[in-house]
Amino acid sequence: MRQTDSINPIPGDRRKSRDRRSVPRGGRRQLDVAPPVDIDRNNPSLAPLLLVVDDFLDVLEMATELLTHLGFRVESAHTGVEAIEKVARLHPDLVIMDVRLPDIDGIDVIARIRGLDVPQPQFVIWTAAVLSDVRARATAANVVFVPKPCDLIVLGRQIQHLLSMTADAAPFKEAPR
Repeated sequence: MRQTDSINPIPGDRRKSRDRRSVPRGGRRQLDVAPPVDIDRNNPSLAPLLLVVDDFLDVLEMATELLTHLGFRVESAHTGVEAIEKVARLHPDLVIMDVRLPDIDGIDVIARIRGLDVPQPQFVIWTAAVLSDVRARATAANVVFVPKPCDLIVLGRQIQHLLSMTADAAPFKEAPR
């Protein structure tokens, strides 16, 4: 048996490598040690609830892991329909939405959520589709636009900033780079 066979005994099985990755790729940095979110660690139920919507499981796993490390409670959804159902049931404080979902466009999902009779979350469009029409639609929908890939630590701070804004303040349109 070769040395590598003992790490991943089944060809193509990534469980071992995935289990070992307990921090974002690239390792911990000083910013990771001191989370920017002001949360009562003795009462995690008071932490803001985020819903991350993306059809790529690796993206969901990485975002969930890091945002949880930063002190947020995180739920995930893989489709637009699932996102709408979770917003109606869970009432998240903020939704991080990909644009290209398998069933419904992410900006259309936001419009449907805004039509629900539920407490309305803040929205962040988080997408690799950085075409000008996507930016224009995000601006028209009055949501924050964050291009992928991005530094998730910075995203965490932007989320905290957005959540800390008062209800009457206008949200910023595009996340600073």
